[in-house]
Amino acid sequence: MGSLSAHRSMRVGELIEARGCELWYLPVYSPELLPIVEVFSKTKPPLRKFEARNSAALERSNAAASVEVTASGTTVGIA
Repeated sequence: MGSLSAHRSMRVGELIEARGCELWYLPVYSPELLPIVEVFSKTKPPLRKFEARNSAALERSNAAASVEVTASGTTVGIA
C-alpha cells in the first residue's frame, strides 16, 4: 500500500488482516515500484511542447506523446 496517511490507520490494517491478507507498505518514495512515474516523465515534454488548450489539440498531442513511450525506451514493462 502507499504511504497515504489514510492507508496507515490501524483500522485499515485490521480489516485487511481479518481477510487473511498480509499488509505490505511501499517505501515513502519508490519510483521503481511505480512504473507510471517513468511513463509520465516521457510524455510530459511533448505535451508541454504542443500547448494543447482544447480537447482536439489534447488528443493530437497525446498521440504524439505516446510515440515517446515504448517498451524498449523504458526500464519498466508497459502492457
